[in-house]
Amino acid sequence: MLASSERYKIGLKISYIVWIMIFLSSCSGASFHLRHSASLSAGYDTIAITGIAPESKIYLALEQAVVAAGGKIVPPPKANTIVRVSALKEGKKIIAYTENRVAREYMVFLRLRYQLERSGKVLKSRRINLDKTLIYDVNFVLGKAEEERRILQSLREEAVRLILLRLKYSKS
Repeated sequence: MLASSERYKIGLKISYIVWIMIFLSSCSGASFHLRHSASLSAGYDTIAITGIAPESKIYLALEQAVVAAGGKIVPPPKANTIVRVSALKEGKKIIAYTENRVAREYMVFLRLRYQLERSGKVLKSRRINLDKTLIYDVNFVLGKAEEERRILQSLREEAVRLILLRLKYSKS
């Protein structure tokens, strides 16, 4: 049989654990929301993409996002909305060197300009400039090439998300 002081200590430990569990369960989802594709406004459901090749990765990402948002990619004469992409540039720049003048840090970037047209009405052209930093290590060249590919893909997805948000909130 336990003494009253030992029971008190065990009860105190259990209450601490219960309070910690309550606190952690209340914080688990606080202000965390997954990004999802924007749904398109009425009238923006058939979209043509011009200015970039249909085989380009940004075109494919835009096409996939439009379909996921409930839209359809069609040729320009059949489209309610035309997305004109221009000045597309993807790449990387060296932004830092080691003391031996070996590239140590890169900036992976995506730049583009786009314009929306709906029923002959052209909205103001917008520019998207996105970049992320890549730390380079000559000992892990293959891993860094894959990391660069993934960074570029995430930049494309972010650019597409911004275009879709503009489509979603554009006035008819």
